[in-house]
Amino acid sequence: MKRTFYTTCLLLTCITGTAQPGSLDMSFDNDGKVTTHFQLYNDAISKATVIQSDGKIIVAGYSYNNSSKHDFTVARYNTNGTIDNSFGANGIVITAISSNDDEANAVALQGDGKIVVAGYSAKSSSDLDFAVVRYNVNGTPDNTFGINGIVSTALGSDWDVINSIAIQQDGKIVAAGYTYNGNAKNDIAIVRYNVNGTPDNAFGINGIVITAVGSLNDEANSVKIQQDGKIVAGGCSQYSANYDFALARYNADGSPDNTFGAGGKVTTHFASNSSINSIAILKNGKIVAAGYYGSSITHIAMIRYKPNGKPDKTFGSEGIVITNIDLLNGELCYSVAIRPDNKIVLGCTSDKNFVVVRYDSNGAPDDNFGSHGIVKTIFTGYGSSAAYAIAIQGNGKILMAGYTYDSSGSCYVFAIARYNINGSLDNNFASGGIVTTNVKDLNPSIDVGQSVAIQEDGKIITAGYSYTNFSSDLSLCRLNADGQPDNTFASGGKATSNFLPGNSFAAYSIALSTQWDNIWIVGKSYNPLAGNDDFGLFIYDFNGYNLGYNHIAIGNGDDIAYAVARQADGKIIVAGISHNGNNYDFALIRCPVGVISPDASFSGDGKLTKDIAGGNDYAYAVAIQTDGKIVVTGASFNGTNYDIALLRYLSDGNPDNSFGSDGIVKTSLSKTSNDYGRSVKIQPDGKIVVAGYTSNGSANDFIIVRYNSNGVLDNSFNSNGIVSGSFEGTSNDFCNSIALQQDGKIVIGGYYYKNSVNKTDFALARYLSNGKPDGSFGLTGKVSTDFSSADDFENSMAIQPDGKIVVAGSSGNDLALARYNSSGTLILKSVPGNTGDKISKNKIEPGSVILFPNPVSSKGAIIISNPETENTTVELWDASRKLRTMYDGILLQGIHQIEFNRENLPAGVYFLRIINNSQAVTKKLVIE
Repeated sequence: MKRTFYTTCLLLTCITGTAQPGSLDMSFDNDGKVTTHFQLYNDAISKATVIQSDGKIIVAGYSYNNSSKHDFTVARYNTNGTIDNSFGANGIVITAISSNDDEANAVALQGDGKIVVAGYSAKSSSDLDFAVVRYNVNGTPDNTFGINGIVSTALGSDWDVINSIAIQQDGKIVAAGYTYNGNAKNDIAIVRYNVNGTPDNAFGINGIVITAVGSLNDEANSVKIQQDGKIVAGGCSQYSANYDFALARYNADGSPDNTFGAGGKVTTHFASNSSINSIAILKNGKIVAAGYYGSSITHIAMIRYKPNGKPDKTFGSEGIVITNIDLLNGELCYSVAIRPDNKIVLGCTSDKNFVVVRYDSNGAPDDNFGSHGIVKTIFTGYGSSAAYAIAIQGNGKILMAGYTYDSSGSCYVFAIARYNINGSLDNNFASGGIVTTNVKDLNPSIDVGQSVAIQEDGKIITAGYSYTNFSSDLSLCRLNADGQPDNTFASGGKATSNFLPGNSFAAYSIALSTQWDNIWIVGKSYNPLAGNDDFGLFIYDFNGYNLGYNHIAIGNGDDIAYAVARQADGKIIVAGISHNGNNYDFALIRCPVGVISPDASFSGDGKLTKDIAGGNDYAYAVAIQTDGKIVVTGASFNGTNYDIALLRYLSDGNPDNSFGSDGIVKTSLSKTSNDYGRSVKIQPDGKIVVAGYTSNGSANDFIIVRYNSNGVLDNSFNSNGIVSGSFEGTSNDFCNSIALQQDGKIVIGGYYYKNSVNKTDFALARYLSNGKPDGSFGLTGKVSTDFSSADDFENSMAIQPDGKIVVAGSSGNDLALARYNSSGTLILKSVPGNTGDKISKNKIEPGSVILFPNPVSSKGAIIISNPETENTTVELWDASRKLRTMYDGILLQGIHQIEFNRENLPAGVYFLRIINNSQAVTKKLVIE
């Protein structure tokens, strides 16, 4: 049976939809693209490419001759994409091996610069032979190789085709493809040639190795040489009516390598046709195999194998990565290349266009490249284009070779595209100090960040949920310290998990541990059997991959985990609420190290609940004291309204009777107020600080309450242990988080609602250790941030070791993050040009400062053009005194935008002072 199939490949997961065009290298033939005619109005198809040490580009394939037959065709281009006229005739070499079709499928360079091209030569339409041609550096035939530089090898009397070649260190040439075995089947065929083109008799039988992987058709599409000299061939093997990924590895003498798979063979079965089209070998011996799967519509499939042939489960999902670019038309992957940093680049074709896809070393899409790792290039509007080969230059630029219609639409021509290392992001923190992230890309989603934590290396992790189609997925994102997505984490810095499709999951709190090498996340998991929510417990590794999940039912109704803390011994304490059939109670569980089930040494069965006063009781936060005691805060209904509830347990789960009354302390600001504790922290001196909010009769105010270690209010804190206030005048204020600075200052975070027009904004306030406002923070100790015209809700806060403050929540339908300097100013991004359409009309000279608008009614921008990188301070003054410092830090060379927010300043004339190493500028600012 001859090769009558066109290998296709199975859908496991999807990675986004249509990609946008990426960054072509415009220095390459002026537009990043090259097309080349060979014989007027005759088709030409390029199948392979390689880059010389001097940067010149070799492309090989075939073109029609005037007898409507195919000939080997090779072209060489200069580094700028122009044809290299020093090669062959005007940069082109055409070789007719027979009077019938001759097609080149592969090209490789020897160490001496000679060019080896391989494919097949047809004696007739039913008799094809292996064909190899070697050229000198200038494109002339190498007469030291075979006959006039040509070698043909008949393995049988039917079809023998080379699909790939590789050059050994000793100069021997390994060619791989397939041969018809005479029993209506194809087998993998490998031939090794000596440097003069004769078969290497030390390899197999007369230089030939034939391998039947399965009982039906087998084919090799790619071959590579390992550092130890072993030979790896990748392709496909037919089972029943479909094809599988297939690999075979051989010892240097051509014998099967029995340490690889079963007898030197490995197959991987998908649910439909699948084929390896290209393989690459990493320095650690792992093998990346790329191809496609599917029947009528094909998609990209990639597997990474360990050196023993087993799937590498640290890569993608169980070693497999599936990429779906075009749901309607599908895509084909023909080639793979590995960058020095182990990022993987695939050359593909989708909807008749070139497509480059780049992945991080863990198989996640590289969001620093194109759109979600995908770049599509359209050559012409006349018809098909296809990319067959990819190569990476020494400077990291990417070359793709294939074919496209010429500009007249009359015939196919060689097509080459070169791409920059595109998509690099700004090294400062995001845009204007804030980040919004659409976590779920496939569908419109509501993405909420509920918790934020800082890793030891400064990376920022947020957890929450993404709501789509009447259910929610647990979501997890990681940013680098500069605020950009960490593409080494999960998929482009983002992970969403729905462990039971169609059910709902959400994350509310994070606990990190590099000691135990995991990320604990707690929240809720819908239990479809019971029809309510359970505690949801989730463990991830630091690459963003889920290590385990469990849902734990505590009471008779909904159980939701809102907080998590890690004990010194690594055990996990989870706090939340449990419905007892009538109302909600405080609920806690403890889990052993790395285990997502209750620890029986805690409260008898690992679980406990507490009904405080017969009504609803809500636990929102938990903290662990240095002595191992567990502190939980929330709210308890007293029959009329809610009081702050603070409970302390011993490490075994029993109430701490030395704390309050039987381990319980309740705090009420007034007899008529509803008071909620939403966050808790333990000071180094053992004092307990709770933050939350209270109802003042017409609106909510934030509150901070500090207790001595025995649960008694600390009168050294604002004279009575309690601080209440508003982020902005008469606004409705909610406080959800608290953090303690190393200097003892207390930072609270939340949001405030002013009116239906201004909606809600992030808000921070900082207090001294004695409970007094910290006037050095923002304006009178308070900072607010408006992300957009949508509602902005802050839910969590963390402080970096350098004192910078990171807050997380949501803005509109997106996850939102902001980072502030210790002074309360946003950490800003350097922008390479003018910022915003309104400002673009102004010419910004180096060293200039522009206020826009001026006068200002509510918000504006200070535009600073720094001629060099230098320390810069921006201060706001009235006629007699400094009101606040708006920025104090290093600004890079370039143009910067600093947000100005009027907040509660009265109308009048003010002054902005901008002081740096080279100048001191004072600008008048008018507030209307």
